[in-house]
Amino acid sequence: MRIYHGSCALFDSFDPEFFGTGEGTGLAFWFIDNFDGADYHAHMISRLPVHTPRVYTCEFPDHLPVADLDAPLSSQPKILERLRDTLPVGLAFELPTEDRNWGNHLLTRWAKFSGKVGENSDLIDLLFSRCGIMGAHNLQGGCGNTRYKGRCTVIFAGAAPHIRILKTEEV
Repeated sequence: MRIYHGSCALFDSFDPEFFGTGEGTGLAFWFIDNFDGADYHAHMISRLPVHTPRVYTCEFPDHLPVADLDAPLSSQPKILERLRDTLPVGLAFELPTEDRNWGNHLLTRWAKFSGKVGENSDLIDLLFSRCGIMGAHNLQGGCGNTRYKGRCTVIFAGAAPHIRILKTEEV
């Protein structure tokens, strides 16, 4: 899967050690599916003259599981299987497989079950990583700003070694 990351930092790998030092939130790396959206983001966060906006063109292996939070679970059999095989029985069998809001339902139930409260992306990372799911499309319902012109994907901290930077461009 080809994904793009806009940043004002220069780096050669995605390292979870640097969470909290940039502009992002949660325990995940944020991407978009198009260059123009990443370019917009890089310029938006690089307003000071000392910052150089950059777009990272990256690749994430297609065979690694990434949940689509905008599609029913019934259309994602591998994700559904991982959730059912790993989650506690009470959570696994009440999954609304035909509902496009299954992620919100699961997140709410998981927060109650685990006693964990926090940023949605942190809870989803904890939940999905437990199930061997490496990321999620359309976390928080997409990027929210139409200037991104695309769909957001987050890759969780544990999957960082699988993100390959193909090219870095100053924009």
